[in-house]
Amino acid sequence: MKKSLLSVSMLVVSISMLALFAFSSVANAQNGSKFVYNKSENVETVYTLDKSGKLLTPKVKHETVKKESGNTLKVTYSWDASTQSWKPCYQLSVVESGNSTTLAYAAWDSKTEAFDLDQQKAVYRTGLEGELLSYVSYKWDQSAGQWDVNQHLMFEIYLADNVGGVK
Repeated sequence: MKKSLLSVSMLVVSISMLALFAFSSVANAQNGSKFVYNKSENVETVYTLDKSGKLLTPKVKHETVKKESGNTLKVTYSWDASTQSWKPCYQLSVVESGNSTTLAYAAWDSKTEAFDLDQQKAVYRTGLEGELLSYVSYKWDQSAGQWDVNQHLMFEIYLADNVGGVK
């Protein structure tokens, strides 16, 4: 009895694995391409591999620069097939200063040839032991030429009001 139960279990597992393999193969065949990653110390390039498995097409490239200060700048490019060149998309920067970290985003504007579209940033402040104290997000108001606060959250007050903690 024990041996037949084990055999039935193995059969069920085998059928499940076969079905999983078959369905994943069908999904990959429908997609038609797979992603291939080429990563070096500061650059990661993403390609798609065609159905034949012989042709790579560039898609996205990420360049990361880490400064000695701990700050980081990451620029993302997309492949322009018509010009056969990389075109800037957006940049992310992380700036650490004392007990605050600022994460900033900006999209590339091809007219001004600068990262000045859809500018946003978030500032995180931490306590002495690394606990998160506040979070403020901003969006750049181009017409006023200033940062507008999107969201402001003081975690000690938020936790006291929403979780029943002590102020």
